Amino acid sequence: MRQHLDELAPFVYYLVWTKAAIDDDQGATTFYFQNVIDCVHFLISHVTYRSEMVYPPVGAYNSRRE
Repeated sequence: MRQHLDELAPFVYYLVWTKAAIDDDQGATTFYFQNVIDCVHFLISHVTYRSEMVYPPVGAYNSRRE
């Protein structure tokens, strides 16, 4: 089954979660994070998102200018 999953998402190794903990006076908090550069590389490399990629800056605003 793992082989089939790897064929469906060959870039999944870019999206590895890392576990870390912060310990303060009130106790430890565990959190998970991903490497941002690896995530961006995954998105740019993924053919599915190619038509949605916009490289130059785009101005976006609503009619109320909020």
